[in-house]
Amino acid sequence: QQPKSSRSSARAPSAPAMELHALLLIVITSVCTGLLVELVNWAWVYRTAAFKAVAAEMLLLRSKADALEAAGKGKEDKAHKRVTDQLARASVKIFFDRMKTTAVQLGVMAITWRLVANHFAGVPVASLPFVPFALFSRMTHAGLPGNDLTECSSTAIYVLCGIIVRSIISRCINTSSTQALLAAGATNPIADKWKEAMLLEAKQE
Repeated sequence: QQPKSSRSSARAPSAPAMELHALLLIVITSVCTGLLVELVNWAWVYRTAAFKAVAAEMLLLRSKADALEAAGKGKEDKAHKRVTDQLARASVKIFFDRMKTTAVQLGVMAITWRLVANHFAGVPVASLPFVPFALFSRMTHAGLPGNDLTECSSTAIYVLCGIIVRSIISRCINTSSTQALLAAGATNPIADKWKEAMLLEAKQE
């Protein structure tokens, strides 16, 4: 009797093991993508002296506006109107900075999504315990052959992981809201000098 070759005796990995491997790979890719996005945003926007100065300016203007309102000065008051106009201009600057970070996020996620989709093209990476609604099945079953709607594509898993991972990372490093960004960006020597000058101006008024 001929001995069996090692190739014929080797067993192919089971479907659950392949799905687990695919899920882990997609989750790791999502985490690395989220960290890369935040690193680029920190280097390009958040760590710059310009952003920190605008953040300190906006926080100070908000405090100044609240103080004027507490003192009974309404929107018709000249000082209140001047502070409101300055706050609007600072808000526009912050908005454009956030647009930069959003563009970076979309660009990096589009590239990694294309890589993941090409790697798992036509291969289900998970099995759903239910049949999703028609609207959701278009995403969960996108690019997969057959009519088994419980099979989930890499696109759906990557999008879901990206949303969850991005939210967790943003909360951990305080970039989940503009207010947190402003509070973090206000600690800067240049911004502190500017803040002292603004406070002196407020006392003189």
